[in-house]
Amino acid sequence: MPHPLTAALEERGYGFIDGFLSEEEAMAVFKETEDMVMVDGEVSGEAGYWVTERKVERRGDVVAWKGVERRGDVVAWKGVEEVGGAMKVLTEKLQGVVNTMRTDGLRRLEEVETAKGGKVELERIMIAKYLEPGRRFVPHIDNPNNNGRLLTFTYYVSPSMTPDTQGGALRIHKSITGPPIEDIAPAFNRLACLYSDSTVHEVAPVENPPRVTVVAWFSVQSQEEKKEAMREIFRLLMKGRK
Repeated sequence: MPHPLTAALEERGYGFIDGFLSEEEAMAVFKETEDMVMVDGEVSGEAGYWVTERKVERRGDVVAWKGVERRGDVVAWKGVEEVGGAMKVLTEKLQGVVNTMRTDGLRRLEEVETAKGGKVELERIMIAKYLEPGRRFVPHIDNPNNNGRLLTFTYYVSPSMTPDTQGGALRIHKSITGPPIEDIAPAFNRLACLYSDSTVHEVAPVENPPRVTVVAWFSVQSQEEKKEAMREIFRLLMKGRK
């Protein structure tokens, strides 16, 4: 019997399951997200910077985005080597899901790993908070520029959120400009999964903040792609010295 997320990905490119962690584990993750993303005062669109993401090993900053009509969350990143405590329990269980998908013979996973000559592994995690009503993230995919991401997992952390929660849904679209096809409510202890490079999704406007999630990307790059990423980092470093 395949994992339910394997079947969902094969059928439609996304899916979700409830009760991913035990109640105790889920509350411990929530507490760690409270400790990790602390912003003094009110966070608004004027509070931070618009940051263009680069392929780097890790990020340790907290970012509030300008242009909140496009993206309205406050985020913090952790590299794989930085993850501990309850967050490590979460990421290890996510790795277990990916291992099960591999055993199940998930077609896209097999194809990508064969083509890239490596295994899909955890790249990093991101803690995202939507702190004000109306904040959203417009339709997008998580791998628009061949950054190696294949699977995006979103774990819902807010204890106040239920399957009946209005607003803040993970909204799946047929295409960037196409109509939505399904809303997945941000219910506590729910895990959603989708293909990073093809499943168009958005965060619908939040009605009852805070909406808190842990996002984990599983990716793989070929040797040439890794070399190009290092060259890009070198170019950025040299540009910064000028």
